[in-house]
Amino acid sequence: GDDDAPATLTYRSFPPPPQWAPATHLLAGRDRPVAIWRRGGTPLVAPADADAYAWAKRPGAWAEHLRTVYGAAANDTRAYPRPEDVEILPDLRILQATGHGSPRLVKTRGEPSPSGPVDAAHPTYMSDTCPRRRDLPFKRLNWHAPFSNAAYVNIRSALDGPAAPAANGSWVEVTHCGGSKFEESSAWFYALRGSGISLNLGKTLAFENHQDASIYFLGRPCRPLFSNNEKMGVFQCNDEIPVFVTAAAKAGWDSLQFTRHCDAFCDGTAGIHGALRGQTPESQLCPAEVVLTGVAGAPTCPTVALRRGLGAAEPCQCKRGGRSQRGACAVCRG
Repeated sequence: GDDDAPATLTYRSFPPPPQWAPATHLLAGRDRPVAIWRRGGTPLVAPADADAYAWAKRPGAWAEHLRTVYGAAANDTRAYPRPEDVEILPDLRILQATGHGSPRLVKTRGEPSPSGPVDAAHPTYMSDTCPRRRDLPFKRLNWHAPFSNAAYVNIRSALDGPAAPAANGSWVEVTHCGGSKFEESSAWFYALRGSGISLNLGKTLAFENHQDASIYFLGRPCRPLFSNNEKMGVFQCNDEIPVFVTAAAKAGWDSLQFTRHCDAFCDGTAGIHGALRGQTPESQLCPAEVVLTGVAGAPTCPTVALRRGLGAAEPCQCKRGGRSQRGACAVCRG
């Protein structure tokens, strides 16, 4: 019956179990997810160094940043995220004011395949050096993440477990950039706290990665793009995504969550080539994703209600803001 329908559900734990099997799910009507994984989301631990999050310690800097991102009501900052809670800094002035610039982008001669040499068809690959610590902001997350006006911090790597999923009807902070060809019938977002833009999940279903959704909806794993995809946990599922998103919409799901999508890479100790081959899992980045079913995501501002402010308290009039490396990104006007 309806009382047994899962509100939030996942089909893979971390690390992956010997055999694929469903984990405990959250029943409809619960306020928050409980017992989602055999092993739950892994919290990130802030460095103990005295200079941890030094970019936020200039007197008044963090409060000023919160007012910029969340609005003028952020005078009492006790309920607002701390520097160790956020994953994106959508206003770079907090870094510029303290002299903490973002890492310089590095260009290589080509884009290496994860299982082979440099691909001559991609003459320029722009990578970003990995942060030395999780409290240090870095510039580039992925091709379709905000780039020109943002920096990232506290991003999970392949060494970490998944993020915790959000329950039905939750407002989740997200980013969205237009220009992706695969978003004709679904809108994709990164779930990044600190963006100041919130999206309501409606009736939602959570998986760890794309392949879990393919198995659940289609009864089959994804066709791998490269031979080491399974080893590295990279499940793009380009062929399967349109099919299982359509199936999810027909089944009544407003959104899907992917709590550990590990297809982003930074230039670490083994270089970008080594990262793409899985030699340095700390250089493989695993942000969470949200996809809205039945909504076109190619435009910068999808036709969906967005909100801003702490707890999504205020309406957001979406407009084109900064850019990703594929297209313009959504920001709230004003």
